[in-house]
Amino acid sequence: MYRNALYLLMICASSGAQESGISSDILIKIVGAGANRLAVAEFRGNGVGTAEMSRFQEVLWGELQESGAVQLSARSVCPAAGPQTWEDLTPDSANAWRTPPCAASFLAFGYAAAQNGRLVVFGWLSSLAGPQASQVFGRVYHGDLSPQGAALVARRFAADILQSFGSEPLSRSQIFFVSDRTGHKEIWRMNHDGSAQRQVTAMKSITFQPAVSRDGRWLAYTTLAGLKYEIRLQPADGGRARAVGHPRSALNHTPSFSPDGTRLYFSASVEGWSNLFTLDLADGKLHRLTTARAVEVEPRPNPKAPETVVFTSGRSGRPQLYSMTGEGLDVSRVTTGVGQAVNPNWHPDGQHLAFAWTNGYEPGNFHVFIMDFRSRMVVQLTRGEEVSENPVWASTGRHLAYAVRQRGTSQVWSMLADGSNQRQLTAFGSNSQPVWARIPAD
Repeated sequence: MYRNALYLLMICASSGAQESGISSDILIKIVGAGANRLAVAEFRGNGVGTAEMSRFQEVLWGELQESGAVQLSARSVCPAAGPQTWEDLTPDSANAWRTPPCAASFLAFGYAAAQNGRLVVFGWLSSLAGPQASQVFGRVYHGDLSPQGAALVARRFAADILQSFGSEPLSRSQIFFVSDRTGHKEIWRMNHDGSAQRQVTAMKSITFQPAVSRDGRWLAYTTLAGLKYEIRLQPADGGRARAVGHPRSALNHTPSFSPDGTRLYFSASVEGWSNLFTLDLADGKLHRLTTARAVEVEPRPNPKAPETVVFTSGRSGRPQLYSMTGEGLDVSRVTTGVGQAVNPNWHPDGQHLAFAWTNGYEPGNFHVFIMDFRSRMVVQLTRGEEVSENPVWASTGRHLAYAVRQRGTSQVWSMLADGSNQRQLTAFGSNSQPVWARIPAD
């Protein structure tokens, strides 16, 4: 127990470090060589109230802007009046949106109407490439004739636009995190923008290290039960929790799901050391992956190639990232051995890792880095005197949530994958260990 407790402190501590070289090519691979430049024409409403149209425009713009998948042309530099129907998009009008200063590659436009007490929105997405505009799609959306209905229709239209660019809106995801605002550490969840924060667990103990299955349906976490740390499993949207089978151990922690959701990876203290295990959730069978005389935690299987697992290990002294097969074979170190490296999290593409490392600016502090797993090239995203740790990817792969520790407290933040648009999401109590999860499809 002493070694394990010491290690839990060690991975939250800091040590001296040197400035690291970076590779912007990593960010180009993740966010693309150039964002799709999209203009959004103002929608007019026939018989639709000002409140509904204002809400529609606000939500549509916000969903697209937050996605990171498109670069929006500012309204102030684009034509004041846009097409309302496909027939309105003539070569001359398309050219006005295509040329500077608007310089859009795509145009979203349409109009709204009140029909039989319902809101009906006709929306189009057009490509402006070439002399003649081409239609990407044109669809009709129905909703309640209210600001809430307008917001729902706007989200559907935005989702179809983003799907055309191979992405999805952040409103289809939520962030789970640990908060002590009730006096106990519990698991909470919130919308991607920090709104609608609500408690998920009520263990009235120390409950932390949340993990969510890839389909967003199941939540696993570590909780102190009596004198032991156990892993519990429950529906992510709330429901009865159950303990999962694990070795006879006082410390079972850092759970994560296999990509298909059938197994849990975790760490358990056995023979004085925390080593790695898997648990088959169907038959309860345990399989030990590592036997090192070292503290090994945070096993994370690759979402595209589950036979590759990264984890944090102290087998070489200070914690570093290592990789192995799904059976615990072919162990090799991933990070350089300089400083301390912890909190690995795979990008959805299975090619990049986000992690926290002390090898960078503000020596002694953990900061968020991204690594190209194949080339081992890295780029640093966060800087400053505070500690930035526990980075996790949104399912879109264009955003990260992470925790910032400063002056004895921690808060959850989010940012784009290039380190821009850093945004604080929590403010009450101390909040940490975010996990970004997709909302299950109905």
